[in-house]
Parts: sequence; C-alpha cells; structure tokens
Amino acid sequence: MKPEKIDKFIDRLCGLFPKDNVARNTVKNAWHSDKVLLEASYEDCAKALQILEKDKYFPTLNRVKEVIRGLAPAKQHSMYCHKCEGSGWDTGMRMKRDWRADEETWIIERHSYETEFMGHIYSAAIQCSCIKQEIENDEETMAMSYL
Repeated sequence: MKPEKIDKFIDRLCGLFPKDNVARNTVKNAWHSDKVLLEASYEDCAKALQILEKDKYFPTLNRVKEVIRGLAPAKQHSMYCHKCEGSGWDTGMRMKRDWRADEETWIIERHSYETEFMGHIYSAAIQCSCIKQEIENDEETMAMSYL
C-alpha cells in the first residue's frame, strides 16, 4: 500500500475510535516505514478494517500487522510429501503396494504414534518431518535477513 493509502487507513481507524487520543502524525510517520503495511494490498487493508473495528481501542501497529498477516493464505508446501500427503501431520498410516498379488493392490500399514495422558494411551499424529525441515529453513532465512 502506498503511504497516501496508509494515511487514509489511519484516518479511518481514528474515525472508528474517536474517543482515543491518538497522535496521528506520529502514527503516520511510524507506519509509513512498516514493511508489512507497504506490501499489503488495498483489499487486505479494507478487510483488516472490518476486523479492527470490533476492537475496543485504537489498534497498535503490532495488532494491525497481526490482522493483515492473518488474511494471507496459508503457506503451501513446496513439495508433495508421501508421509503426510501435504497436511503437515504424520498419522503413521502408509500405503504399500502388494507385489505378491497379480493385479495392482495396495495395503494400508499402520505404524501408530501413541501418547499417554492421565494414565490412558491415545493414538496421535505428529508434526511431519517435511514441516520441521521447512521451519528450519525459514529460521535460517529469517536469521540471515537481520544481517
């Protein structure tokens, strides 16, 4: 969003919260240099206003960024994973081809993950290794962005 649009966004927020004593010029100067707001689309900011108008007080920059980021679609996996089938959760179920059969048949193998809670054993899903790898790669990228 261009700085002029950020100004209108802030003015609209001030109109939604007229009782809050907000130093508009200070807010505008601070928000003009924010990367999330500068990269946000006008449509996302309009949607964010609909969410923010339900707040009790004038939002902080952190709150505005949180709402705008929440509007972004979920990050898709870069590759299809056969363990989690793209869901990010490994249930332990695997499809395996039965080579002994004459025709193509598949067998479901279950290597269940279990967890104990209050003395009871439950089957569980764990975070897939493909997600863990993506998180590690994102953390390395994030660490490098501060250099």
